Amino acid sequence: MATYRLRRWSVEASVWQAPEVRDIHLVGYRNDETEHRVITSPIVDIKGKVITTQSGSVYLLEDIDPEYLRWMQENGINFDPENPIKDKRSK
Repeated sequence: MATYRLRRWSVEASVWQAPEVRDIHLVGYRNDETEHRVITSPIVDIKGKVITTQSGSVYLLEDIDPEYLRWMQENGINFDPENPIKDKRSK
C-alpha cells in the first residue's frame, strides 16, 4: 500500500451520481520531486488527516488549497485542521 503526502488539497465529488451515494475524491499535489497533480480514487476511510482511497493508497493531508478553504468559509463550512474532511454520506 503506497503512502503519499498531499499538498494544496481539496475535495471533489463525482458529478454523475445521486447526492446520497456520490463518491468523494481528493485533488492535490503529491509531495515528491514532481509537481504531479492527482485526483484520487474514491475515499473509503478517513482517520483525521490520514485518508485511504479505494485503490489502497493512503494520503497524509498537508496544507489545504487556499481557494478551497476560502470556498468553505464562504459557505459556512468549519475547517478543523486535525479532522479536515467530513463524510456526510450514510455508511
